Amino acid sequence: MRRSVGVLLLLCGIASAHPGSHHDLAQATDALGRDPGAADVWLLRAALYRGHGEYRRSLADLDQAARRGADAASLDLQRGLTLAAMDRHLEAVGSLTRSIEARPAWATYVARGRSFARLGRDDATVPDLDAALAMRPQVDVYLERGAALRRLGRLEEAAAGYRDALSRLGPATVIVDPSIDLELALDRIPAALALIDAQLQRGPDTHWLLRRAEALAVAGDDAGRAATLEQALAVADAAVAKRGTAINLVARARVHLARGGTALARADVRTALERAPSYRAAQELSMLTGATP
Repeated sequence: MRRSVGVLLLLCGIASAHPGSHHDLAQATDALGRDPGAADVWLLRAALYRGHGEYRRSLADLDQAARRGADAASLDLQRGLTLAAMDRHLEAVGSLTRSIEARPAWATYVARGRSFARLGRDDATVPDLDAALAMRPQVDVYLERGAALRRLGRLEEAAAGYRDALSRLGPATVIVDPSIDLELALDRIPAALALIDAQLQRGPDTHWLLRRAEALAVAGDDAGRAATLEQALAVADAAVAKRGTAINLVARARVHLARGGTALARADVRTALERAPSYRAAQELSMLTGATP
């Protein structure tokens, strides 16, 4: 029993609520009724309580696990995660540090790096996220590392980190976009255009054409920017004609805005909101255009 629950705990990692988590919580509670000495089950239920936002119950279960001789590194990790979820980041760092000293692990480095960031300690965040990425590359960790480096003003390191992410994980949009931002901030227009053109090789896309127009504007190529925006409008018009979804309407509205056509953008956003009132991108764009459903 303890061994199987230990495996579940490892799979749980940074626990969060999911469709079956209420059932898991009930199962863990039943198991503790049968065997209250099962330290791993107390750890598991603490993680499940954390996933439901029941932090005091999570900490109480961790105290029970400690009394029953739970593995110290796992206990400190779970306590650190719960304290971090409670925004008690200074205490979380202490628990997570003890866990790292006992048994370095990917999840522990990530959690401590995030707590350091919340404490304004980006200088400590970066080494922890570096350690995590050396163990396992993950998109959100690269993004958090890049954001910390940008706050520190270490733009070249941030750009190098994004290049490493692209080489290890492939051209995910969430990595390509901030990478372009950094290349533009560093005034490396050819590098930014290379990233954009690599995306456009897959086919014309409104988003990447808008980004290309932005890079050309930074380069001072007004004619190239205008031609790219014309191409973007043609792509957006074709997409709306094929499927007039809120997504396609918002994409075209962005092109209209880039070309100075605020009234046309407003009309597209208004239609998008009529078709999808809860679409966040349309809501955000409505503030720029004055559109209402």
